[in-house]
Amino acid sequence: METMRLILIVALALVSIMIWQAWQQDYGRPASAPGPVAGTGPAPAPARPDDLPDFRGVPLDSVAPGAGTVPSAPGVAPVPAPAGGLIEVKTDVLDIRIN
Repeated sequence: METMRLILIVALALVSIMIWQAWQQDYGRPASAPGPVAGTGPAPAPARPDDLPDFRGVPLDSVAPGAGTVPSAPGVAPVPAPAGGLIEVKTDVLDIRIN
């Protein structure tokens, strides 16, 4: 009986090692990227802040319609939030008041 237990422990250890090795092949460290190939030229420079468009003078009305708004569920009219106080949310499951 003691020999059977030892054989099972050794078999479990071998299977565990094989699973670990297969895992490392699939999900281990990624292979290092190969160096630059001769003759390909320099890599393009990253964009500098000077190259980016300047949106500081664009009025908010010129933004695409619907941008910046929260979509509502179909069939539910959006209700503006009160200026202060509690916001009440009532569903068939919950009755919530948010400050």
